[in-house]
Amino acid sequence: MTAARAEPAGPRPGTSGDDSDFRRALWRSRRGMLELDLLLAHFTRHHYRRLDATGKRAYQAVLGCDDWTIHRWLRQTPLPGDVPSHLAAVVAAVAERGRPSAAPARTGRGAVPSAAAPSAAS
Repeated sequence: MTAARAEPAGPRPGTSGDDSDFRRALWRSRRGMLELDLLLAHFTRHHYRRLDATGKRAYQAVLGCDDWTIHRWLRQTPLPGDVPSHLAAVVAAVAERGRPSAAPARTGRGAVPSAAAPSAAS
């Protein structure tokens, strides 16, 4: 029988603390709801590293909330009154920037049309 190997505290060798923090935030952005997965993971990949320390702490606090609460906060415009004031700025940022801006429109059965494919009307 082998003993379980304990993970060392702090970032892994060869990585920075910021990289470790980013990977942790990205992992925690994976939720039980696909829509939240998409919004939060996109925000984390494209905007998390630009947050200041206060913004990162607020984002981590948002990730600590339950899925339905986060979903309601991100879907209501203007922000609902129950969003804690110290989280309001980051919730608004995720709601605004969490969606890919250039996502292709889906047509029929989830297919993404290709610009290179000839149309049927040609």
